[in-house]
Amino acid sequence: MKKKFLKTFLLGVLLSVFLTGCGLSIYEDWKASGGKAITGGGAIAGKDYVNGLLPSENSRKYFARISAANNGQVIETVSRTDDVKSKTGVKFVKNGGILIPPGVMISYRNQGYCLDPHLPAPNKGHEFQLIPMTQLIPEDLQGIYKKLLNRAANGDTQVQANMQHLMWALRTAGTDAAYANNLTPAQKKILDRCGDYQGQFEEFHVTAKSNAAAMKELLGLADSFLNVKIGGVTYKASDLLDPDVANKKINEHLNQLIQMGISMPVEKSGFNFGELQPGIYTDVRGTGALAFEAKIANSTEMDFIFFPTDYVGQSGSGAKTQQVTFFAVGNISQYQRVTTGNPDSVNICRTPSGDTETVKLNYRSKEKTFDSIAQAKQYFAQRAQELGADNNCVEVHGAIVTDKNGTIYLTELQVSNQNTVTNPDGSITAVNYIHRTGIPKDARAIENIHTHWGQDSSNHHASFQDIQSKQGFDGWRNANAPSTTTTYSIYNATTKTWIIY
Repeated sequence: MKKKFLKTFLLGVLLSVFLTGCGLSIYEDWKASGGKAITGGGAIAGKDYVNGLLPSENSRKYFARISAANNGQVIETVSRTDDVKSKTGVKFVKNGGILIPPGVMISYRNQGYCLDPHLPAPNKGHEFQLIPMTQLIPEDLQGIYKKLLNRAANGDTQVQANMQHLMWALRTAGTDAAYANNLTPAQKKILDRCGDYQGQFEEFHVTAKSNAAAMKELLGLADSFLNVKIGGVTYKASDLLDPDVANKKINEHLNQLIQMGISMPVEKSGFNFGELQPGIYTDVRGTGALAFEAKIANSTEMDFIFFPTDYVGQSGSGAKTQQVTFFAVGNISQYQRVTTGNPDSVNICRTPSGDTETVKLNYRSKEKTFDSIAQAKQYFAQRAQELGADNNCVEVHGAIVTDKNGTIYLTELQVSNQNTVTNPDGSITAVNYIHRTGIPKDARAIENIHTHWGQDSSNHHASFQDIQSKQGFDGWRNANAPSTTTTYSIYNATTKTWIIY
């Protein structure tokens, strides 16, 4: 009697801990594991949910700059099957990687698979961060996981038809959960083809279960591990052994999770802004059930290779506790994680090259002399187009100088990726400074000129005047050339018109 009581008591304690073990305690569990996946973590809702994630303010600011500069304008699309070099240097590499050069952003749509059989599905409008899949898939099964995603992306219809069951099998391997213990012969063959050797999955699964024999004995008493009940959907674990019945039940199960997600409120907290590593920013937003659009921007000075299958999408919401905001904390803000597959193509957009860029302009340098200022401007407009000023990431800078003898010359032209970036409200979020040297004190007039793009330049003009005032150009200019008349002009390379201040 005493032994039976102890067993029942332990079962109650374990199930209580597992089924309610969410919040920051799970984050501590994951940290204690050295960042590795918890074997069988998908068997219990929230067991390996990555809590404590916060949005990246650097990412938010960087994507604001991109939006202000070019509104995310796509300049090309690169495909896995392209046999020509892209203009931006983006290319697909071995093992499904995508090389992203400095100053480039890629974006693509992802339709994923569910990784948590007990959590509601995120939907359109949900905010995601990309987290390493190594936090969810045990190390010995990660190769199988990636190969399954690659085969599905490459159109393997047999893999696609069984993919959801196989994803849940990987997530519950090492436990008595239904999915890992009820695989059809065809599904086992798929796992064998994706493994390093025949029987790799089964060996891991059996070994992991035997290593937790006491846990197995206790959890084996729980009916929820032998049968599945999600909302109004119920089925026996053995139903998964019949392919026709299994597909129907898993689809019903998945649709139930989707409906559960739809019924939950979508919170907007900026969680979608994340960082894969310093300077590699992400903006990931839900576009539908188990689907999202991912933007990955490289703000560094080095190439970055992005491997989509190395990450999964986790949706998170803000919950204010004691005036401190935590993300993905508690059952009410936990959603199932979503696989990230290899896209067929990605859209490309250039980004601001950095927080600041200094353009060095020497007033004494001479590119060419002219008979009139009008001729100098005409020449500048022509050369600016040749230097790429009609691209919304390029600006050309120069100055027209009239010396004491009346000679008019244009300084050597300088090119920058971006001069100013303004938010929609006109406020400045970035400035690339122009460092002017060599001002002739006996110059009669200097007209500073640079290019701009786009049909509407009103925000840019306002911000340029604001910068001129804030940077103290007037005082600096007068101290160096007190008798010189100085003006500022912008040539709009899109509308081919001049605006003079």
